[in-house]
Amino acid sequence: MLLIPTDPPRFWRLPWVFDVPAMQADLDALAADEWQVHFNTGYHDGGWSGLALVSADGNATRLYADPGQAGAGQPTPLHARCPALAAALARFPFTIESARLLRLGPGAHIREHRDHGIGLEAGSVRLHVPIRTAPGVEFYVDGVRLPMDAGECWYVDFGLPHRVQNRGTQERVHLVVDCRVDAGLLAVLPTRQASEQQLQALSADMPPSSQQRFEQFRAEVLRRPALQDLLLQIDDSQAMAARVVQLGADFGLDFSAEDVHAAAQSGWREWMVRHTVSTGVADAPADQTAPPPPPPPAATDRDLPAPGWVPVLAQPQGQSLSVALCRLDARRFTEPFFEDSITACMRAPFHSLFRQHRSVEALDYGLRRQPGLAPSGFIFHMSRCGSTLLSQALAASPAHRVLSEPGPVDAALHAGPRPADDPERGRWLQVMLGMFGHRTDPQVQRVFVKFDSWHARHLALIRRCYPQVPWVFMVRDPVEVIVSHLRRPGAQMVPGMVGFTPPGVDLASAIAMPRAQYAARMLGAICQSALAEIERDPSLGLLVDYADLVSAIPSTLLPHLGVPADAAEPERVAQVLRLDAKNPWFEFSPDSSAKQGEATPAVHAAAEQWAMPSYRRLKQLATQTAS
Repeated sequence: MLLIPTDPPRFWRLPWVFDVPAMQADLDALAADEWQVHFNTGYHDGGWSGLALVSADGNATRLYADPGQAGAGQPTPLHARCPALAAALARFPFTIESARLLRLGPGAHIREHRDHGIGLEAGSVRLHVPIRTAPGVEFYVDGVRLPMDAGECWYVDFGLPHRVQNRGTQERVHLVVDCRVDAGLLAVLPTRQASEQQLQALSADMPPSSQQRFEQFRAEVLRRPALQDLLLQIDDSQAMAARVVQLGADFGLDFSAEDVHAAAQSGWREWMVRHTVSTGVADAPADQTAPPPPPPPAATDRDLPAPGWVPVLAQPQGQSLSVALCRLDARRFTEPFFEDSITACMRAPFHSLFRQHRSVEALDYGLRRQPGLAPSGFIFHMSRCGSTLLSQALAASPAHRVLSEPGPVDAALHAGPRPADDPERGRWLQVMLGMFGHRTDPQVQRVFVKFDSWHARHLALIRRCYPQVPWVFMVRDPVEVIVSHLRRPGAQMVPGMVGFTPPGVDLASAIAMPRAQYAARMLGAICQSALAEIERDPSLGLLVDYADLVSAIPSTLLPHLGVPADAAEPERVAQVLRLDAKNPWFEFSPDSSAKQGEATPAVHAAAEQWAMPSYRRLKQLATQTAS
C-alpha cells in the first residue's frame, strides 16, 4: 500500500530535460486539420486543441483521459509518426495511461477550472512538458504563475484551480502525460516547502505577469474611493471585467479580462470555503507558555479603512488574525444571519474583486484613534430557542445595526492556536466589534450582537471586555432543542466542528457517542456557562424562556437592551413576531408539541441526565427575575 505524503507539493519541476528541437520537428510534421478541438468547450474560447499519442483505446482523437482506466494506455498511430515524442515518452519510468499534445493558439485562453479524478489520492498524476512556448504564455496554478520553459518536465496538482492564457503571437504546445502513482513517482516528489522554495528561485527574474499588473490596479482602486464608487455601480461580471481592463489601461497596466475573472473566482472561493479553515486548538491548556505578541503594524498599515469597510472574514495568521474587509457602506444586515447578508453581497462583482486585508493589530491601532459605536446589547442562547426572532425584532428599526452570529466574531474567540481564555482574544473581539461600530449611516444609533450558542463558554471573557453592556441568555426545553438538532444538526453538534467538545468528552469519545447524548452534553455545557456567569454577576443579565419569548420581546427584552420606547418600532416588531425568524417569507407555526412528540426515550434520558439540571436552574432564576 502506497503512503501518500501529508504535505505534497502543488507543483515541482522534475530534473529531466527533453530534446526540444526534435520534438518541435515532430510537431511541424502534423497537418493543421489533424488537431481536435478540446472537448471541454466550457473552459476555453475555441483556441484549445489536441491529439493523443497514447490513449485508453489507441485512438488519436481521444483527448479524454479515463479516470477509471486500469493499466497502461495504448499507442495511437500518431505515436509511430512522432519518433522524438515517442522517445521522450520512453524516458518516463512510470506507467503511462495517456499522453496528449495540447495546443493553445495565440491570444487564446483556458478559463480557471479544476481537473477531477486526477491527483495523488486518485492514483494518477499529470505531468507537463512544454514543447513550444513563449514569455507571453502564462500558466497559473492556485493563483501562482509557473515559469515553465521548453524541454522541462513539471508535476502539477491539477485538482487545484488552474488556468492558462497565451498573450503571445505563436501557439503554445505541451506534451501532457498521465501516469500511475507508484513508489518511484512518490520518490521524486519533494515536500511542499521544498517545492515552494524551488518556485521562488525559478521566478526571481521573471517580468511582472498580467495577474501582477491586475494586482497593482486593485491596489489603486483600494486607495481611491472615487474609483470604488464607480465600480460599485456595476452588477454584471462581464461588464465589470471589461470596465476594469479599460481602467487598468488608463493607469498603464495591461492585463486581461481573464485575470479579472480569475480574481473574482478567487474572492468568491475565499468566502465559500471559509468553514474549512482550521479553528486551531482553542482548548489548549491555559498554563502553557504564552505565545509571543505579534509585531506592531507597519506605519503604512496603521490608518483605518474609510468608513463603510467592515470585516467579513477573519482567519488565523501565525499568532494573529488576518481580517478581510468589504465596502458595504450603510448596509444594516437585516437578513436572519450575518452570513446570509454577506453571501448576498458577494454576488456583486465588486465585493469578490476588491477586499482589503489587514492584520488585527493594524485595525486595533486605528480603532484607538477612531473608535466607533460601542455595542448596546448582547444576545446569548442555548440554540434553537428564539434568539433569531429577537435579533430580527431589533433589526426592524433602522436605528439598529444587528450582527447575527458574525463569522469574524467567532474567529476572534476560536481561530488560531491561542487558548480559549487568552486575554488576546478579548482584544480581537473588541477589534471586530469596533469595526462593526463604524458607520456611514448617521441614522444608526445602536449596535447589537447575537453570539453563536457555543460562545456562552466565553461569557466571562466577553463581559470583562464589555462590563457595562446588558445581555440576555435565552433557553428552551432541552428535549425540543435536541430534536431540532437531530433533524438538522448545527455545527456545535458535529464533534470537532467548533474546535472543542463538552467538558469530560474527548474527540474520539464524542465521535462514538450517540448523537442525542452528545447534543445533551453540549447543551448542558452551554447552559452551565451561562448559569455560572449569571450567578456571579446578575446585574446586567436577563434570562428568558422560549415559552415566554413573544410577549417578553416588546415588554421586557427591548427595554433591557436599552431600546427607548420611542425607538422600539412596535408595528414593525409586531410584524416580525408573526413570521418565521429564519425563513421570514413564511408565517411562524409553533412546533413545541411536535418536537415533544418526536422525542424518543433516549432523547428524554439524555436530556434529563446532561442538560435538564442547569436548564431548570436557569428557568428558576428567570422566574425569580420576572417576579
